[in-house]
Amino acid sequence: MVVFQELRACPKGEGLNLTSHTPEGKTRSNKRKIVKTSLLIPSPVLLSPGPAAGLVLSTPSFPVSVSHGETAFLLVSLNFSSSVPTYFQIRWRFITGPWPVLIVKADNCKGAHQWWDACETTVAKSERYRHRAEWSSEGASLILQDARVEDSGIYEIKVLALGVRLSANINLTVINETSTPPLNATAFDDQRSGVSSSKSRIGLSGHLGCVGFPAPVSLKVGFGRDYTVPNIIRLSLAGLILCLLGFIIAENVASCYTRQREAGVHQMETPFSSSSFSVPDL
Repeated sequence: MVVFQELRACPKGEGLNLTSHTPEGKTRSNKRKIVKTSLLIPSPVLLSPGPAAGLVLSTPSFPVSVSHGETAFLLVSLNFSSSVPTYFQIRWRFITGPWPVLIVKADNCKGAHQWWDACETTVAKSERYRHRAEWSSEGASLILQDARVEDSGIYEIKVLALGVRLSANINLTVINETSTPPLNATAFDDQRSGVSSSKSRIGLSGHLGCVGFPAPVSLKVGFGRDYTVPNIIRLSLAGLILCLLGFIIAENVASCYTRQREAGVHQMETPFSSSSFSVPDL
């Protein structure tokens, strides 16, 4: 159940009446074990009796929370229990900034309770909120589109009329969902492949493959990137280069051995080919 805080402008000397009520207009009662609060304090502003003395401003009693990029609705209900003043203003201001958001000017009001239909209204927006801030035409609510983290803070609504000045604050919190901590490698791998498959891959790291090397383990970090395939490619290229170097070395050794054997045979055949035999005369 949404609870609103109601600020009621009373005639001078009666103070400021603060009550709690539900959106259906029903006051909380003790029968539902909900406490009805009524506080009478001296009014800090000058309030004069007259048509504008029955002004009622209702705001949420809890902070408004939205996610980044969503639309924030700062709901406010502004009603006149008696006749509407001929002219009044509604000012929205970001106190945390501080800077103004927008101003609604109501003029030539005809005295009906639904003032948004009985007044000529004009809206003036600040340059900072020109494309994001809107005003609800059926009340005094502020609509803030494309909410950002820097929009978090306290917003003040102020109603100004002849002899009446009434204000209330609303706390807005914009949550940045992208600031949540990322999952670690194990948790991310468990989500993608299951806990059992992840544990089975981790268990392979303790066993040797058929060639005497540890079996490769798939490790996924960050956004699930698999580093097994690049490692296998690098190892394969390294093995191919080693094999090529071994082949070249073996070829050189064999060539040197062959040349040495040919040189030795040539040295053994040279004395027999160069010697001459003489035949004795008979």
